[in-house]
Amino acid sequence: MATGSDMDDQFSCPVHLDILVNPVVLQACQHWICKGCLQKYVSSKNGIDLECPECREPFDLPPGGVEAFRVNHRMRDICQTLLARQNSQSPEVTCGKHQGEPLSRFCCQCLEAVCEECGDEDHSGHRIRNIGSAWRFAAPAIEQIFEKSKIAARQIDESLEHSITRRVEIDKMKEAASNDVNDLRDKLCNHVTAQANGLIQEIERRFGEQDEKEERYFQNVSASLKKLQNINKYKEHLQKMLSSNSHVVTEADVEALTSLKAGEHLNNATNPTPRFSSYLFEPNPLMAKMLSESIGDVLTDKELKQREATKATANNDVLSRNPVASPLHFQPTSSKLFVTPSRPSSQLSVTPSRPPSGFLATPSIQPPLLSSVSFLGDDRDPPPTDEMIRVRSRIMLPHPIVNPVDVEPYLEDRFIISDKTGSVTLISSSAGSNEGRKVISLKPSTNSEILVQSGVVVTRDKRLFTCNGTQTCVEQYDLDSIACVRRIGDESRFTSPRCLTHGVTNRMLYVSDIKGGVKVFDSYNGQHVDEVGGGLLLTPSGLTTDNNSRLFVADELQGQVYIFDIRMNRAQQPLQKLSTEINGTLLHCHDVAVSGIGNIYVTVTRHLMSRAPVSLLLEYDGRGRCKRKGGWELRQPRGLRVAGRSATVVDETENCITTYML
Repeated sequence: MATGSDMDDQFSCPVHLDILVNPVVLQACQHWICKGCLQKYVSSKNGIDLECPECREPFDLPPGGVEAFRVNHRMRDICQTLLARQNSQSPEVTCGKHQGEPLSRFCCQCLEAVCEECGDEDHSGHRIRNIGSAWRFAAPAIEQIFEKSKIAARQIDESLEHSITRRVEIDKMKEAASNDVNDLRDKLCNHVTAQANGLIQEIERRFGEQDEKEERYFQNVSASLKKLQNINKYKEHLQKMLSSNSHVVTEADVEALTSLKAGEHLNNATNPTPRFSSYLFEPNPLMAKMLSESIGDVLTDKELKQREATKATANNDVLSRNPVASPLHFQPTSSKLFVTPSRPSSQLSVTPSRPPSGFLATPSIQPPLLSSVSFLGDDRDPPPTDEMIRVRSRIMLPHPIVNPVDVEPYLEDRFIISDKTGSVTLISSSAGSNEGRKVISLKPSTNSEILVQSGVVVTRDKRLFTCNGTQTCVEQYDLDSIACVRRIGDESRFTSPRCLTHGVTNRMLYVSDIKGGVKVFDSYNGQHVDEVGGGLLLTPSGLTTDNNSRLFVADELQGQVYIFDIRMNRAQQPLQKLSTEINGTLLHCHDVAVSGIGNIYVTVTRHLMSRAPVSLLLEYDGRGRCKRKGGWELRQPRGLRVAGRSATVVDETENCITTYML
């Protein structure tokens, strides 16, 4: 059976999260929503890309707009009954200081419900109103508290995400460092085993040769001894033969005489004694030293710098004592661990390098050294990697700039910013705080309501072009006089111009439309000359050109960057398509820029169901391979520009400009 709380949730509005008031149903997903909340939601979206606030199912407005939605009176009666039950179940609270006095008054200064007597005694001089009519007086203070709580909740949520990232990275780096130590151990074991096996083979060879010599000597001496024993047998026979006065020699006599002849030459000279060599094992001194020392250390950054300073001091002392000698530099590189700054906290980034040449070739054992592991970084930095785009500076935008959507670096320390209200502002970045920044309004706001993205671009001859979403055209301003000198395009050309760029190799102005396609205009006379990507592009959100006459178009919903050859008229088919994806997940790309060496930079966002979206700045090479990542601090990146060794990104949510080192 459903509880009262569950029933309240079933009849609650997904926008203001309370009991429905004048409920209407969305036909696309059959979810309920207050008619008033629906009107506010549609107004905030300008009636474009509408989605159900509860399930994100897209829906379209009927011809009559929100007014065409009919209130379900039965559902309204049920919701009113639930609301009345809620009010009836809430017991009236009385003052704890004055027994039985109802809390019928509200102090707008202390934001407390009080009774009549407390209002006169403890809150004298404060703005006291009836509890049911105090909202318009207390609203600013309450709204400010809620805004602070939202910021605090977002910061805590980010801290939780950072904590999760830290733990994951710590586990990864711990495993990587352990693997490197194990690899070093295996290399040492394999090397020692190979050296020991070589020594055993050498021992077998040398002692085997000596043993063979002794075996041959033993066989020769045994044969000589046998011959001598035979001579002793023939001694009596020879005595009889030589004493018998006989003149006849028999075969037995010849055999005895032969043995006598052989025995005459048997002595030590016939079988020389082999030379005996004594062999001993002499261990390598480096091996003994290695067994008495550790194979490496895990050091902090401070300890590592102190060790390097000590080595440098020792080397300088040696050179000062012997200035003629040429210094020899040895840098052990086997299994060396390199560490870079990390985010969200100090992490380990381990990169094993090549072992030194001769490590396995030298006959003596020279153990490799395990270098140190350093802990560096800032708590807000992204996870460490050698393939990371790092932040150079961050500038918070001053009032009245709100919801910035595009940025254009201007001169050395200035930026031109456009926002969703249609205003274009020039700010300086040299001052240290927002209050000290120089702010010049180049174009006032055209509408107090939030509009679609309004791009801005500045040419080399100081001509500023910006999109005007209200009048569906592109406006040209002269930066010297700060005056609008021309309007390009009209309703017949645009549904709503979104972003624009100027050709590097030509005089053309490229403007994207929110409904797809890129219009091409002559930037000097304003004539429409071409169209690119018609029928192919859905939501072009970023444009740029390069020195090779190529147009790069970022399509937000398709998650792709299209590359066109702008030397061809009516270039409908792209030269190349670059998919912005990570681990097979397609990302929403916002803007694109190209560096002088041909690297492509794209700002992207990955929308997650369980938590806030994740935004990144990606770097691709000319072949479309992702080389580096960065921009973890971005929340809602919009405009992107690349100049020299810097990339500039404007963040709509954070209301700031972030510059990255390339």
